[in-house]
Amino acid sequence: MSLLSVYAKEHASRARGGLVAIAGFDFQLRCYVADFVQELARATEIHQAGAVFLEAFSDVCRAEDDCTVLVQAKRTLTKARLAEAAVEAILIDEFMERTAENIREKLCFEVVGRWGGSGLKAPTWGGVSLPKDLDQFDRRQRRFEQLLSSERLRPPRLDPDPWWRIIRGIEQVA
Repeated sequence: MSLLSVYAKEHASRARGGLVAIAGFDFQLRCYVADFVQELARATEIHQAGAVFLEAFSDVCRAEDDCTVLVQAKRTLTKARLAEAAVEAILIDEFMERTAENIREKLCFEVVGRWGGSGLKAPTWGGVSLPKDLDQFDRRQRRFEQLLSSERLRPPRLDPDPWWRIIRGIEQVA
């Protein structure tokens, strides 16, 4: 038995930690490439496809007619992962409110996963709880509810194979 196998028996999640991170990053890039290729197929010039890009504020960002969508790509969507995504959206929304109100109103947030935590369906925002130890919990809970009610925090969705969208998109253009 190899040293890594013995270590994995004692500390399974630590032994797989790097692989899990790479798998998550792989999914994020697949989402990006699929969105970019779809935009490229719709655009008449390559610079128009620049509406999709990797973004410092989120994993992927894409421009739509009514808003700029900040997308968080999570390999597995669970209520806990949605809570993490909600906190991220809240912090970005607060930052934009303080620094760029004109941009803030045009931002929407989306969470996409390859798998749902309990099967083939994406979990919903219903029942998602922000961490109780979150600084300024009450105020941020209200903001979370405002993002949901204003539909700026979109329903979570699953995208098991983002590259399949590329094939479908090419079929639709051809």
